Amino acid sequence: MTDAPEVGELVLDTTRNRIGEVMQTSAEQVLLRAPGTGRVWEALPQALCPATLADELRSKVAEANARSRQGRGRPAAPRCEACLKIKRRRHQALEAGDQVKAAGMATAMGVHLRMAH
Repeated sequence: MTDAPEVGELVLDTTRNRIGEVMQTSAEQVLLRAPGTGRVWEALPQALCPATLADELRSKVAEANARSRQGRGRPAAPRCEACLKIKRRRHQALEAGDQVKAAGMATAMGVHLRMAH
């Protein structure tokens, strides 16, 4: 990259083949953050090039995939009274050390969610 990237700009770190948002720049290094995460790394300014539209799209898809794996991609469904009762019974079984009953409650929750929700 001939010019120093600006804070907030998306760039491609050619050393790591990763897209990063510029957080801070200096003559010796650029501080990058993966879009949508808190992960930060340092890169050399000469190893950076402007992100293309394809790079930005790849980054957004990766971020959406990461969110879906963490369950953050969809809002939590409101719990019904039966859900709360099953959850409470499972918790009680776990506290009592009854793994068999706890596993039964987990199965009951799965059946309930498929049937009622």
